[in-house]
Amino acid sequence: MTPQWRDHLVSRGARFAADAATDSSQVLDFGQPQAELQQAASGTVLVPLGHLGLIGCGGDDAKGFLHNQMTSDINHLDAGLIQHSAWCSAKGRMLANFLIFRQGEDYRLQLAAELVEPIRKRLQMFVLRAKVTLSDLSGERVALGLAGPQAEAALAAAGLPLPVAALNSAEADGRIVLRLEQGRWQVILPVADAPAVWDALASLAQPAGRDAWTWCSVQAGIPLITGITREEFVPQMADFEKIGGISFHKGCYPGQEVVAR
Repeated sequence: MTPQWRDHLVSRGARFAADAATDSSQVLDFGQPQAELQQAASGTVLVPLGHLGLIGCGGDDAKGFLHNQMTSDINHLDAGLIQHSAWCSAKGRMLANFLIFRQGEDYRLQLAAELVEPIRKRLQMFVLRAKVTLSDLSGERVALGLAGPQAEAALAAAGLPLPVAALNSAEADGRIVLRLEQGRWQVILPVADAPAVWDALASLAQPAGRDAWTWCSVQAGIPLITGITREEFVPQMADFEKIGGISFHKGCYPGQEVVAR
C-alpha cells in the first residue's frame, strides 16, 4: 500500500493493524467495527482489500502455462470472464486459491497478499522455456470491495463500467470492475485513481474494514487460502467444485489425480 493511499484512507477514518502479527496494510475498521458488520448484513459497504494481492501473468504461452497448473479451465477463460481457481501440491492440497480474470491479453491472479511472493516464485520454477512472465502487481493496483443493495448504483454514480452478469468483468480507462456473486463487486484500479473513486463510491456505501468483507465472503461460500491454511485442504474441502473452481474435463495439473479421486 502506497503512503498516499494509506494517508487518504486514514483521513477518511481508517484504522490500520498496528501489531507485528497482522499485515499493516489491512484496514481493521473505520471506527465502528460492530456497526460496519451490521451494515454488511443489511446495507451497502465499501472495503479496501489490502489483504489481497495481484500476480500478473503474460507472454505468448501464458494461457497454456496457467491451464496446465490451475484446477480450472483457463483455455475457456475468455476476455470479460472471471474464474475461481486453485494451485495444488502434488498431494492435491491447495497452495493458494485465486480469482482469475483477463486484462487485455494478460491474466491477473488475485490471492491472499501474504502469498503473492512465495507463490510467484514457486510458479516461476515451472516456467522453464515457456514464454511467460510473472510479476507482482500489488503495488501498482488497488482493490476495493463493494457489497449490498446500493452497490450497483454506487458504481454507476462513480462512472465505472458495469459487467452484465455474475463472474463477468468490464474495463474502462484502466479500471476493472469484477461482478462476483449477487450483490458483490470488486474494483481494481491504478493507485493514482483510488482516492477519487473511493470518495465517489463512499457517497452511497459505508466504509468498512476487512471483517465486513470476510463476512460477505463467508455468506457467499467463497474461501481464501492464507499462510496458515496453506496445504491444509483439497479443493473439495472448500466446496471449490460448487463455485466453478475445478474442471473435471481438462488435462493434468499438479495434484489432479488426488483431486479427481
